[in-house]
Amino acid sequence: MSMKVVITSAMRDATSYLPRYITQVQVLKDALASQGAALRVLIAEGDSKDETWDWLQDWQESILPDNFLQVQRIKHGGRAYGSIDKPQRWKQIAWVYNCLYEYLWDADDNAVIYVEADLIWTSNTMLKLLAHLKHPLVDAVAPMCFHTSGTFYDIYGYRKNGEYFTHNSPYHPALRNHDGSLIQVDTVGSCQVMLMEVAQKCKFSEDTVLLGHSIYEQGFRLWLDPKLKVLHP
Repeated sequence: MSMKVVITSAMRDATSYLPRYITQVQVLKDALASQGAALRVLIAEGDSKDETWDWLQDWQESILPDNFLQVQRIKHGGRAYGSIDKPQRWKQIAWVYNCLYEYLWDADDNAVIYVEADLIWTSNTMLKLLAHLKHPLVDAVAPMCFHTSGTFYDIYGYRKNGEYFTHNSPYHPALRNHDGSLIQVDTVGSCQVMLMEVAQKCKFSEDTVLLGHSIYEQGFRLWLDPKLKVLHP
């Protein structure tokens, strides 16, 4: 059976990075098609004050097949926050994604890509992450997430043995002199690829907006590929 993949993202005031997102998705779609696999897109948009919704509608109307892009208007009505550790911010984001993932309950895709919409990534990275799911022990897997400046970016989301990752190499004690193979972690943020069953059963925490705790509660495992990366601008 050929692989069917759905890429999921949430957007708010996204016009500055939406063109890049569309390009990245299209390149991945073509790369998967060359392997006999299919991609579709599931996006949540809400509370934008710019033209994000209109741009998404234009994208939806310009592409075929009609079911390639599904855009759901999901509004929480809360204020916008910067990149800060704020309980209300996590609660709002988690609520949006949990609402969005309800649309996966009856989906027949094999795999789900969760990626923050403003990240910079390559189709090669996503293909390698998806390939890891063929291993019987890998239910969900993530790349490293660096800032474009070169430091590790997501020090909030990435944790192992209860310890946060840090900005600078080796980023976590478990990665010191590590051989580059997959390593099991507690949580990740920003980007992860998972089996559809994981996405259907797990919930984003309203306290942390992370999936990792739910992944383990549901009997799954979460891994990190330290050789792969995505970038945060």
